[in-house]
Amino acid sequence: MKLYYKHNKESELATTNPTDWIYPTRDSQDRLIEQGPVNMIEVCVFNSGWRSGNRWIQVDPAQTEIKMDYMGKPYMIFEHSEFPLGPLEAKFQDNNWYCDLD
Repeated sequence: MKLYYKHNKESELATTNPTDWIYPTRDSQDRLIEQGPVNMIEVCVFNSGWRSGNRWIQVDPAQTEIKMDYMGKPYMIFEHSEFPLGPLEAKFQDNNWYCDLD
């Protein structure tokens, strides 16, 4: 698992503090662009059970809880105003956060 740090070094996950990370974001044509430190986390939300299209939302790092599973993979629990039924879980894969609503 790779994350981008403030100094633009690609490095193994060493901290669970999301304010220390630089998050890649996407432009209008869904191309990955790298920016400096940002205040929001980009999460791809989709529903694999309905084969719906994916949608990128921004999540405030202050409303997230990032943990590691038993295999050492990071996951994030977060709340978002567009999904009022409760907290969601996103997994970190391929340098992005993915949230499956299935």
